[in-house]
Amino acid sequence: MAATHTTTLPFDRGPSPHIRPVHYSYDPVHTASSPPKHDLFDFLVTAAKDDPSLHISSFCITPEDLGVSWQTLFPACRQSRHWREAEDAAQELMGKLFQPGASFIGTLYKRWRGLTEILQVVESAVACVVYMYPRGDVARIRLLAQLHVVMWIHDDVLGIVECNTEETAADLNCSQSPTRINSSKTSNPICRLISSVLQEIIQLDPTLGFEVAAGTLKWHRMSRAHSAADQDKGRPMSLSEYFQTSPGDVSTDVNLFMICFAASIHLSPEQKQNPTLNEIVNLWNKHRIIVKDLFSYEKEWLEHEVHDSALINAVQVLQGELGVSVEEAKRVARNIQLDIEQQMHMLYQEILNKTGANSIEVRYVRALVESLAGNVFYSSTAGRNAMPLMGKTVDQ
Repeated sequence: MAATHTTTLPFDRGPSPHIRPVHYSYDPVHTASSPPKHDLFDFLVTAAKDDPSLHISSFCITPEDLGVSWQTLFPACRQSRHWREAEDAAQELMGKLFQPGASFIGTLYKRWRGLTEILQVVESAVACVVYMYPRGDVARIRLLAQLHVVMWIHDDVLGIVECNTEETAADLNCSQSPTRINSSKTSNPICRLISSVLQEIIQLDPTLGFEVAAGTLKWHRMSRAHSAADQDKGRPMSLSEYFQTSPGDVSTDVNLFMICFAASIHLSPEQKQNPTLNEIVNLWNKHRIIVKDLFSYEKEWLEHEVHDSALINAVQVLQGELGVSVEEAKRVARNIQLDIEQQMHMLYQEILNKTGANSIEVRYVRALVESLAGNVFYSSTAGRNAMPLMGKTVDQ
């Protein structure tokens, strides 16, 4: 059965030179009305007035003012002011990756059929960073952009990045000392780039940076295991089971560490064990998975049809679990997204009342919410998601 979809609008919006140009507006769910007016998460609009560092690093975007469909209870999102520097850093890394004579370039070109697709990887990586980590300064945003490029390559080209994680971990353990470690013994050039970027992250912030590095290596090991297991998944499952086994769940730790790294948030062991914070993190993880799957379903469905790849997506899970159409499953997914947002706001208010507006806990929760709002904006405007709905195929 062919996938159905709503209208995708190609356009270029950016009334301010500070706003990163937006080229697409995409909503996967047929929506008859706008979300109800509310006062939830008002700090997304007003927080910078009380937080000078946040204002220095980012500014508020009202997506509807840009013509972007905005079906969420988040009133706005934030965008890093350093998006040009993020693009430069990502392009610098791609320049290193595509040096003449690299033995794996042929493999990359088999997956990416031209410069357009290569640039789309850079675009996707940079967009994630500038919308999801608005608290980062220039140095942190540059490094996160480079790390995201490598992670996107890792996910897009199966088999191209088979790093020796024990060897890389040994390099990174040594890199906490002032002396830079030579990782030339790592044979794969992409693995050397991963090691190099992670070393720079550790040098910039030894504590939070090392958590990012450890999370990245864990993500690499677990995602490869998931890729192999995905091909064998065929049994029906519930959405709750899916949340626990989703490929998105594999990246939970590294994404949390990157949020803390970008915002320079140091949580104590006691704070990390806070039951309310842990409940918020659990909701945060479910939200990013459901949003990612809702907006990428059409692309994944098309890849499944053309390449017979595994289709493992929350929309598909809901369709099977509830016995409904794809469109109805999308509407259910959207309602789950909105319900999660309401639950998160209630828990945020609980943390706010207990610890005060200037506490580390509140700053952490706000950073989590900022990342989710940024993920909704990225997903709503990503060319990767919109292309299948504009008549493009996976081979174009």
